[in-house]
Amino acid sequence: MDTQKSSKLAYKVSSFENDDIVEFVVAGKFTMDSIEKIRKEVKAVASSLNARKLLCDISNLEGGAGYAETYFLATSIPSFYHNIHTAIVDVPRYAHLHSFHEYFTKMNGIQMKWFYDADEARAWLKSI
Repeated sequence: MDTQKSSKLAYKVSSFENDDIVEFVVAGKFTMDSIEKIRKEVKAVASSLNARKLLCDISNLEGGAGYAETYFLATSIPSFYHNIHTAIVDVPRYAHLHSFHEYFTKMNGIQMKWFYDADEARAWLKSI
């Protein structure tokens, strides 16, 4: 499934199934508005496929969040994700925020882990 959004939203989400993992590749510009819309798209696809393992590659997403935005994003993840293991693939440039995000998602009952390599993320998900 490939979801092409208009240039006004400035992002693109592609999704596909790989074994028992639903993978998403997100590219474009980071804004709080685009992140909320991307979250809704991911949830809709994951729900329709009854996904239990997600890999979200955001390494091609331009820009990023600061601590305040990261806290908001980590603490506002819908309860839908409580039974889904999620691997996020990003660039090391935001490493200082990844452990911060992992901590708060874990405190909210979300099983999420950050990676810098998609193969390592897949290996973690397959090991569960």
